[in-house]
Order: sequence, then structure tokens, then C-alpha cells
Amino acid sequence: MLWQCTIQDYLVQQGLDLVLQDEKPSDMKESEWSTIQKKAVSTIRLALSPQIKVTVLKETSPKKLWETLESKFASKTLTNWLMMRMDLYSLKMEEGGSIIDHINKFNEQVSRLLNAGETIKDEEQGLLLLASLPKFFKPFVQSMIAGRTTLRLDEVTTESKDDGSCPELKEDSQILKEKKGKSKEASFANVITYEDDLL
Repeated sequence: MLWQCTIQDYLVQQGLDLVLQDEKPSDMKESEWSTIQKKAVSTIRLALSPQIKVTVLKETSPKKLWETLESKFASKTLTNWLMMRMDLYSLKMEEGGSIIDHINKFNEQVSRLLNAGETIKDEEQGLLLLASLPKFFKPFVQSMIAGRTTLRLDEVTTESKDDGSCPELKEDSQILKEKKGKSKEASFANVITYEDDLL
């Protein structure tokens, strides 16, 4: 999941990722290990939203903290799979909404399922994305499936951003390019939010 990847990146950047292993390295002093663990706990907590942080304040071990977060937000139960599937299948782009934002939301939903061990074929992802578009995009959807026997997700996302019949798509594409020119630094804040409360 995105939050797992983000926190792991923070730990790796600071040389703290070893705290997620089971035991202290044999060549490391106990005092050094204790300091590293405290730094890791602090780093992980800084990546949490206030609503999530308050639920894990008592955790002092980085490994235990990590396992607690995984049990809350990365559980692989049948119920969670069902809820995530329902979220994906019911996802609809709002009339007048941003296609870029919608594609990002769609990819997030797919990533949650993939990280929970589910398998979603690329063609199914492409069809689901097309089905999630509003009626305004019907000509675009028809052009994407006309005469095809297969369809890839990357084809849908690329064509949706470049399609000349939908001016709104071109505007979104330009906005995305402008945003990419700005700062790429990620903030620690709100990596995990209650958008994951179904997990």
C-alpha cells in the first residue's frame, strides 16, 4: 500500500529500516540499538495523521508499531477484500470533475487490492476505468472499445489525457504537467488517513 511504501522510504532514507527486523544486529551495541529504535518510532509517528497517531501512542517498539498499523490497515480478510472490491466497482467520476484526480483515485483503489493479495487483470482495470467515467465521456469510451478484442489500462489512461474530443481532458493534462514542475518533496503529514478505515 502507499502508506507502507512511504514510511519504508522514510526509514530507508534515514538508515533506520533495520529496526523492522526481528532482532538487534549482533555487532551493534544495545545503547545504539535503543537510540535507533526511538528514532524509528518517531519517524513512523511523524508520517501519521493525528487521528491515527492517537491510536498508537503507547507503542514504543518500531516493529510492534509497524505490526499494529499493518493489522489495522493491511488486513487480508475476506471482509476487507469485499469492501475494497465494492469501493473500486462503485467508484464514479463526478460530472465536471478532474480526469487526473479520478485516475489517481482509481489507481489508489487498485493498489489497495493488489497489496492485499488480490489479482486484477490489466484488461479488467482498463474496462473498470472506462465504466467509471460519466456519460459525458460516452463518445470517448466507444472509441476506445470499437473494434478491439483486448484493452490495456495504460492505453486508457494515455488516451484519456490526449483525446482531442474532450477539451477538459487536455486542460487536466496541462494542469498535471504544471504541478509536476513544482516541488516534489513529500510531506510527512497525513500519510495514513481515515480513508483507509475500511481496511
